[in-house]
Formats: sequence, C-alpha cells, structure tokens
Amino acid sequence: MKLDDIDEKLIRILSEDGRKPISDIAEELNLSIATVRKRIQRLVDEGIIKKFTVVLNPELSENRITSIVTVQPATHRLNEIVNRLAEFKEVEEAYLLTRGCGLIMKVNANSLPELNDFIEKVRGIKGIIDIENCLVLRKIKE
Repeated sequence: MKLDDIDEKLIRILSEDGRKPISDIAEELNLSIATVRKRIQRLVDEGIIKKFTVVLNPELSENRITSIVTVQPATHRLNEIVNRLAEFKEVEEAYLLTRGCGLIMKVNANSLPELNDFIEKVRGIKGIIDIENCLVLRKIKE
C-alpha cells in the first residue's frame, strides 16, 4: 500500500498521541470525522498500524531500570537465539545488526536482581558468545 501525505500526517499524529480524539485529528487534517475513522481502519486492516499501545515512562516508574544489552551470537544458531530473545518480557526492543555487530536490545527490569536474572538466562542460551550490559542513566531523546 502506498501512503499519501494525509496518511503520513495521520500516522505522525497517532504516534505522538494515540488517544487523541478523532474529532481533533479531523480538524487538524481538515477532513471529516468519518474520513479519518476510515483511514485509521484502513491503516490497521492493511497492517501499517500494528497496534495501539501504552508506553510507560520508566523515569516515573519506581525502581524501573532500563539497560542496553548487546549479544554476540554464533551464526549457526542465530535464528534460534533471535526467537528465544523475542520471548523475554523484559525485552522492549531488539535489533539484529549488520557486519558482525550482533544483536542489541533495550531491556526493562524492576530491579537490579531482576536484570541480573535476565542476563544470566540470556547467557545460558546455547550459541551466545558474548553479552554486554550498559545501564541507561538518562534518556536524552525518544
């Protein structure tokens, strides 16, 4: 599906505030409420919008710890490792990188012991060559 300028603007608006009233979006885009509702539904039906979700502010969540974890997988076990890592509830985002950079994950935990348990579970996956963990001190840009 090809997105037009209105679709792009609609996606930007929803990305900034998924709970913004359709009437406000319609006014901002200079469209009818029915047209905006149909466009949103089309974007969902065609898989452009996968889901509407809540993003927690880890800075306001008591004891919430965010960490960037990098993993060097053995190439012959890559698919198995990727599938296992995707199953962990602590993994908020995960990316497979180019040129032997391995995998990088954004991980959230409720405590240092919980983060340590996660790291140990990942370390126990067959084919993990190396794992590094860097705690996030402050978010600069989202």
